[in-house]
Amino acid sequence: MLAFQANAATFSISVTNGTYDGTSQIYLVSTNVSTNGACPLTSIIYSFIGTTMSGSAYNSSIAPTDAGSYQVTATAYFTCTTISSGPFPFTIAKATPILTVTNPTLTYTANTQSATVSSSVAGTFPTALKYNGSTTYPTNAGTYTITADFTPNDAANYNSLIGESAGNFTINKAPITISGILLTKVYDGTPNLTSSVISTSGIGILLADAEDVSLKPIIDPFISKNVNNNYTTTVSINIISRTNSGKQNNYYIVDGSPTLDIVDGSPILYVPGSITPKQLTIADPAITKSKEYDKTVAVFSLTAGALSGVVSIGPVADDVTVSSEGTYNTPTTGTGKTITVVYTLDGADKDNYIKPVDKLYTDGVITARQLTIADPEITKIKEYDKTATANVIVGTLSNVVKVGSILDAVTVSAEGTYSTSTVGTSKKITVVYTLAGADKDNYIKPVDKVYTDGVITARQLTIADPE
Repeated sequence: MLAFQANAATFSISVTNGTYDGTSQIYLVSTNVSTNGACPLTSIIYSFIGTTMSGSAYNSSIAPTDAGSYQVTATAYFTCTTISSGPFPFTIAKATPILTVTNPTLTYTANTQSATVSSSVAGTFPTALKYNGSTTYPTNAGTYTITADFTPNDAANYNSLIGESAGNFTINKAPITISGILLTKVYDGTPNLTSSVISTSGIGILLADAEDVSLKPIIDPFISKNVNNNYTTTVSINIISRTNSGKQNNYYIVDGSPTLDIVDGSPILYVPGSITPKQLTIADPAITKSKEYDKTVAVFSLTAGALSGVVSIGPVADDVTVSSEGTYNTPTTGTGKTITVVYTLDGADKDNYIKPVDKLYTDGVITARQLTIADPEITKIKEYDKTATANVIVGTLSNVVKVGSILDAVTVSAEGTYSTSTVGTSKKITVVYTLAGADKDNYIKPVDKVYTDGVITARQLTIADPE
């Protein structure tokens, strides 16, 4: 800085170097004026000369805009004097373009992805962008430092760039949404769970990774071995690669419907679960499918077959037994009747099982019940009357079914007949029985009774006195 003094007026200037910003850079020149009231300043005239970076000469009273090397001369005009200073050298340096990644955040797609970079000024990128120093487009999730070479269109005022950082380019991990988890297993005598019992919807593993990336759950046991629909336990979900490709690192788990916690960096889900009953099977029973009518639907005899599927832990089998009951569809006589064998479980562990499927037969038979009867009261001798009818009073009927206090509605009648209606001895008399009543079709009538000592005597005639 130089100072000049004349007649109580002083004038000094200073100049600093600048950087191209597209404006006339008069602000690089500072002035310091001092004068008394008798000699005021009227004006300052600047003279700038120099050479721009493009090689053009510059000579003007207006401060330069373009980058280059310059000098300035300043002349201060006072009413009483004129003071000149200069020349003072200064430079306007080239500006450095600013590079920016315009798509700084993407999500993993299993495909290569590329960054896009913009510049604060017009220009070109003569070489490929670099991702952490490599020109290979990245695929995997991660953060990549983007560097680029850049050539500005206005090379006179902007610097070219080599390996300039444009910022970070991040590929975020893809989310896998876990929802609808339900732990279900069939009763096996233990509270333990394996990955085979998990029912879940894991949405987000990309098709290109589906053969390699999978979920590996680690499941805590239920609090009990017994059948229940209201268990809750914890499941730790790990994302794994079947081929150790590292692709599992491109994913993370987000919560769907269960409660999700992160414990030691691993997602822990609190999920519902259940143990369902185990289906038992049974060998065919020993059954008698025919019986005589007895007014009930119970089969005559039935023994349950051997039960299969009961869980044993070591030498100890579960406490579960089976009983069976066989019934006809109706109690009346007939063939082709339906018999249903119904099984019932018992024992301390029975609620952990589903009973065997009931057995159905369609060839059941209920035969009619044979009735018996006491001998009738019969008059085996009669006088000839031209008929074969014998007088019979029916005997007492036996073997009619009574359930409780209710006796089946069945009655019997009898009709006695001689073998012939003519006079004779040692004649055969047959007593034929007939059933009646609502339940008669369930019975066989008593065996007809035959006598061989019947007698029809000759009839004594009478006559009026003769004339």
